Amino acid sequence: MHTILLIDDEPDMQDLFSQYFRQEIAQQRYHFLFANNGRQALNLLQTHPNIQLLLCDIRMPIMDGLSFIAHLYDQGITTPVIMITAYQQRHNLSTAMHYRAYDFISKPIDFNELKRTMHKALSLQEKRQKHASLALSIRDLHIAREAAELENQQKKAFFNTVNTQCHTSLHAIMGYSQLLKKLALREHQNDYPDSLAKISSAADHLLTLMNHVMDTNSAHESLLSLNIQPLSLSVLLQEIHHLISLQAQRHHNTFSMPLDSPLTLTTDTLRLKQCLLNLLSNACKFTHRGGIELTLQTQAPFLIFHIIDSGQGISPEEQEKLFKPFTQVTHHVEEYIDGTGLGLYLSRQLAQRLGGDISLQSTLHEGSHFQLRIPLHYSPTTAPN
Repeated sequence: MHTILLIDDEPDMQDLFSQYFRQEIAQQRYHFLFANNGRQALNLLQTHPNIQLLLCDIRMPIMDGLSFIAHLYDQGITTPVIMITAYQQRHNLSTAMHYRAYDFISKPIDFNELKRTMHKALSLQEKRQKHASLALSIRDLHIAREAAELENQQKKAFFNTVNTQCHTSLHAIMGYSQLLKKLALREHQNDYPDSLAKISSAADHLLTLMNHVMDTNSAHESLLSLNIQPLSLSVLLQEIHHLISLQAQRHHNTFSMPLDSPLTLTTDTLRLKQCLLNLLSNACKFTHRGGIELTLQTQAPFLIFHIIDSGQGISPEEQEKLFKPFTQVTHHVEEYIDGTGLGLYLSRQLAQRLGGDISLQSTLHEGSHFQLRIPLHYSPTTAPN
């Protein structure tokens, strides 16, 4: 159906057009809108963006036809305009042509001629719309291609980072293993425990990298599986405390958290533990000679873990991209901190998979406050598909 706007102040024009085009209207080929002056027509163009053809008188009150098409020209509106007028002054015709009027029809109207002219104008408008749609599709394809290229560049940078860190960790494992062999042949082995610790740390780092890669790929493909079981919160808290306390000590941080809780959750223990370890490990890495605190808050039907640190904080610009894959905080960091840029992205994916989420409040140079919210009892209806 073609929507056509007739702009004319003569009261009988609406009835005249409705009568002559009654067959097209009944067959829903044409739909007419009417305005008494150019100002009303501009308002209708705003509320009816699907108007495909304008039929416009020249002499009208408030805003005449020439002022109307001049406004269209200034606004870059390309809807075809057929001027319908009883006044064929050369100046009017020249002005209308300057503002790209499609054609002219004299009054009294020859409706057969008008019908042919309308058909040509509507055909032209359809071609314009198809061309504009094609141009928009081409632009969207360019944008999609650029986005895909950017994603590939990010992935390439990510895998380069993983490759470098894997080699570094493996070299450490190999080097210290060779050292241990030599130490085993000696009588004095004072450095033996320290070497073992370095081997363990390097191996753990390598394992974490590989797990992040696998889990991130699974999250991207929506293949993360869950193992929902009852969980004693006290058991989880004690495991977390044992693992994080050592990390906090290495950075000369204090670490406090509850060790007991009467709560029993229904969730995936491994995924919840993974979220907490990622958040707390980040707090340890980005806090030096400060404090890290884990507190609990029950807000039925959710349990909220608050992870608060007195570290370097995160700027608003960095916060916007913090949960995106392959990104890390890079500004205001005093020393290089290794990682893949996947920990927080993966943690949020896991939290949402469990039916919860992660939020952040942070002030640069004052510390950060992460909130991990999960349901006390997992239900497939609360988790995203």
